[in-house]
Amino acid sequence: MNYLPGFLCASLREYIAEFCTIPFGTLTGQNMAQSRPYGVQMDISYVWTIDPLDSEPTSPEGRERGSFPTQADAEAWLASEWETLVDEGAPAVSLWHGSDLVYGPMSLSAAD
Repeated sequence: MNYLPGFLCASLREYIAEFCTIPFGTLTGQNMAQSRPYGVQMDISYVWTIDPLDSEPTSPEGRERGSFPTQADAEAWLASEWETLVDEGAPAVSLWHGSDLVYGPMSLSAAD
């Protein structure tokens, strides 16, 4: 097995500590966000918001419906709950990842 020279290992460790999202010793599936450098947290989740169809979606802050670790989880929730949202009067929904719009507004009414 080949090993990196000591000076390169130290430089690589410094680079990883400053720029990488996976801190040392956390590759066991534990919450990696808690020990990121500089207190940066990686707890950004996917959320749905209820939006009107005829306007641009705005920040999801304070309007979230559910919080999901992955886009697939968020979409699975919507697949099972869209009829409830329609019954509550929701015209459309938008999917957000943190403050970034993934897509939307997407109509909840049946296609004509």
